[in-house]
Amino acid sequence: MSRLFLLTALLSLPAAAQEDETDAPAEGDAITLDDQRKAANVETIIPPVQEVDFEGVAITGVMVKPYLQWTTGEEARVYTSFIKLRTDFNPELHASTRAIR
Repeated sequence: MSRLFLLTALLSLPAAAQEDETDAPAEGDAITLDDQRKAANVETIIPPVQEVDFEGVAITGVMVKPYLQWTTGEEARVYTSFIKLRTDFNPELHASTRAIR
């Protein structure tokens, strides 16, 4: 029983030694802004919340809208094809009928 206790205590020593290391991130880990602030010992100062009361304040003015102008797009461009379509296949048709005979 005492050997088991001694063995357990000896095996837990490396785990206890690892916990005492600093909070430095491991190589390859992402460093957050909070980690950088902790490393530089920078305190975050949050100003107190200000409450502004607009009751009793009269605001006058006009609503300014953006100026819109309708424009038509460019006219559609017409591109000529590099492929010339043939409509007359009569010489090939006659040649093929002669080859079949």
